Amino acid sequence: MSVAAWAWPGQSSREQVAGRKVLMVAKGFPPSNSAGVHRTARFARMLPEFGWQPVVLTVSDDAKNGENVADWVKTLRVQRTASWRKRASVPTETAGETTTPAVNPAKTSANGLVRGLKSFLRNLRDLATATPDADIAWVLPSLNTARRLVREEHVDVVYTSGPPHSTHLVGLYLKRRLGLAWVADFRDPWARRPWGQKHTNPWGQRFLGWFERNCVSAADRVILNTPRMADEFRRHHARLPSEKFVAIPNGCDPDLTDRVANLLAENSPRVPGTVHLCHPGSLYRRRDPRPIIDALAILHRQGLPASFEQVGTCDSYFAIEQYIRDRGLADWVTVVPPVPHDEALRRMARADVLLLVQPGTDLQVPGKLFEMLLFRKPIVALAEAGATADIIETYKLGVVASGHDAEAIARGIQTVVQHPPRAEWDRACADFDGRRLTGELGRLLDELYPQKHLP
Repeated sequence: MSVAAWAWPGQSSREQVAGRKVLMVAKGFPPSNSAGVHRTARFARMLPEFGWQPVVLTVSDDAKNGENVADWVKTLRVQRTASWRKRASVPTETAGETTTPAVNPAKTSANGLVRGLKSFLRNLRDLATATPDADIAWVLPSLNTARRLVREEHVDVVYTSGPPHSTHLVGLYLKRRLGLAWVADFRDPWARRPWGQKHTNPWGQRFLGWFERNCVSAADRVILNTPRMADEFRRHHARLPSEKFVAIPNGCDPDLTDRVANLLAENSPRVPGTVHLCHPGSLYRRRDPRPIIDALAILHRQGLPASFEQVGTCDSYFAIEQYIRDRGLADWVTVVPPVPHDEALRRMARADVLLLVQPGTDLQVPGKLFEMLLFRKPIVALAEAGATADIIETYKLGVVASGHDAEAIARGIQTVVQHPPRAEWDRACADFDGRRLTGELGRLLDELYPQKHLP
């Protein structure tokens, strides 16, 4: 599906209005390079082109990570607040407490009571300190700061970005206390997560529907980053006006085009008959790298020497280094920790095929997919039918395979290597141009701009 249909009709009056300000509340913001940062950062960088001056409220913890602050960030007022993330210590069970050499009924009963008490205290602690999520530890201290920024900067509209979805509580607070127009941007689902509930904070998770309902009802506009997720929200919140829900996808950054072209020009010719794959991003929970390693083993047995580079965190649960050695691929697979953004681009430029891993949901599209468009390299997407597959197939960017089927992954890699897709790169880059999509956000903010300020 092309996003051209999402274009906003007509021209707004933004050329006639100056000095309009939007408070952007997001936990992740440069120099942090964590998930979700690039969407908010791109909006903040480009919104001035559409008549809106951002004022940013973010967490000070993330300022310790990532690259140096970019020059454009220095042109904004960025207020960073601390998080009181420390929690009360509640003892947890150890392996020694779960096994005993002999069974004593009285002792077993006592151990059961102790474990039950510990579980009760742990759940009570999480309910108080991690509801709706652990980042409430940053949000609550930020409420007064947000109110002060609104007063000092004469903010007209507030924009919140989640996850963490507790960030939306800042928007809810400002909406109810000050009557500010509010845009809530959902980069992921909240109460109805496709990947299921977390094991921690079981009591608090029962309230997620209540939190979502209150935020969605109070917000003037709710942005979802895929049409499928917007439709899902409309169905679930059917009593609310459908026009409240707007789809603005992630996009590619047109300002990176020259940088990517230079990185591609730096590449040395590949050894004929070999193929190099790269996955930029973290692997955890259902994003399992082991079927990818098995697919490489299959390709090697079939005579296609394929190498693979994983750039980003890989959950220790997978024991991936040992898994690689057990399959004799230590010389063909490289796992590197998270790197600065420009270095990640450099490694993507070296690849012949880019891997995208998005299992377990039909509603979302990883932001990395749009960055991959700039490289114009075949993409093998490990995903089910849904939003990610829609884009791959609509623009003929590569193939879609099950992330749990090593043979299907191997076939997909062979397909794009032997028969490179005739991708519609230009159309995809135009439809998902980050500047155009920021313009859609700008026009949405125009609609909410208080009428009393209009000339």
